[in-house]
Amino acid sequence: IFYKDAARDPVYPARVFGPSSHVKVGECFEMKCSTFGLKKEGGKVFVYLCKNGVAIEMSQTKCQDSFFLLKSATKEHSGNYSCVFSRTEQNVSEVKGDGENSIFIQVIGKSPDHISAQSCL
Repeated sequence: IFYKDAARDPVYPARVFGPSSHVKVGECFEMKCSTFGLKKEGGKVFVYLCKNGVAIEMSQTKCQDSFFLLKSATKEHSGNYSCVFSRTEQNVSEVKGDGENSIFIQVIGKSPDHISAQSCL
């Protein structure tokens, strides 16, 4: 269990699922955070997608799975991704922690010299 601050709001590890270790520049990729078997059924939780141990996005849900879509990958998206959750909403920039597991994503390829349309489905 991690704690956000001295107020001791607990942040619990969750599981992350995502693409293979390589994503091409400009591609979209989706990360799934799962609290399956980690939280009591019912009630809402706040799920945080973390990159290199720091939350970057949050989703409020009553489900066991949350999905985060990262559009148009850049080299800055490279890093270790994991998920954590809490029963109370917390400021995303203050949430730090590591999940049950992590996935390393490396964005490969050159940045395009021009802007092209990319559809994320």
